[in-house]
Amino acid sequence: MSVTAEDLEHLPYNDRHLGRIFTPGCKENVKLFIRDFRATSVGRQLKEAGLDTGENLDLIVEDAQTQTGHEDVTMKEFEASARRMFLIGDLKPKQKQVEQPPAPKPLTASQQAWSEYRIFSESRTSAECKARARVDAGYATFVRKNYEREFAASPVGDAVVNLNEKTPTTKKAVPADVSAYAARYRTMSADAARKELSPGMNPQGPAAAAEANRLFEASCAAGLI
Repeated sequence: MSVTAEDLEHLPYNDRHLGRIFTPGCKENVKLFIRDFRATSVGRQLKEAGLDTGENLDLIVEDAQTQTGHEDVTMKEFEASARRMFLIGDLKPKQKQVEQPPAPKPLTASQQAWSEYRIFSESRTSAECKARARVDAGYATFVRKNYEREFAASPVGDAVVNLNEKTPTTKKAVPADVSAYAARYRTMSADAARKELSPGMNPQGPAAAAEANRLFEASCAAGLI
């Protein structure tokens, strides 16, 4: 007389789990098989180690089937594979999802135009730059601001000071990191600046590109670039 699955359910656990056989085609059987496995010493050990995951259980099933040469493995065969894989480190804990950094903001239209002006100025002659400034108001503004920055950096020592000129209103202090970035930006090549501002080209990744864009925008707003 053969023992059925219902008969096994009425047996004490120590007797019942030995007769449990993993049958891949029966979902109810698989559910009961895994339940009984988790009650074994090996199953409890995996749970305590954080290794009781669906992925690891699938690996144990595949290993047991490979070792025995048949799909319907017994609980004893399953436990043997679980114990061996646990000891040699083949079972891995569930990986925590890594939070992705927020996508950097794309360059604004003014940033793109300013970058193009800078590249043009570095690759053309003085005559070509002057000719464009006469017909391109945006480029003319870029050239004028560059002249203003150069003059501010190295003012003429004997320039005549207009004592009647009103004292300009004090501007809001520029953060040190913005000033430092603007000073560094003015010494960078167009290619280096483009790489630093691009999320896909910045060697330090999208987060570094996002920070570079923040400093670039702040520098533009402060009139430093």
